[in-house]
Amino acid sequence: MKKAVIVMALNVLGKLRHRVELFRENKTVDASGGYASVWVSRGKIWAQMLVPKFSQQVIQGGVQSVEQVQARVRKHSGAVLADRIEWDNGRTYEVVAIDDSQTDYDIFGLKLLRKRGA
Repeated sequence: MKKAVIVMALNVLGKLRHRVELFRENKTVDASGGYASVWVSRGKIWAQMLVPKFSQQVIQGGVQSVEQVQARVRKHSGAVLADRIEWDNGRTYEVVAIDDSQTDYDIFGLKLLRKRGA
């Protein structure tokens, strides 16, 4: 049984073939008492990026094209909600959900969104 779990884990880890960069928001107080937001790189990680889905949604009163991508990364990658992942020539996606239900091995799923004005 344990050997089967190890083989499954190695099969999934072998599919992490996309190199992506992980970013986290860093807020600093500015001179007027507000804050300035800067996205800081947390490093490059390996991921399995799955086929994107496209839809149109009404967001803040306007129609926007939304690209949804599922990704698999190693649990120790450091990815958390609201992080951003940059993939495929600079396309940036926001981490909106994390699926850590696969407890048998060191992988979790990320739901990523990329919004564009339509």
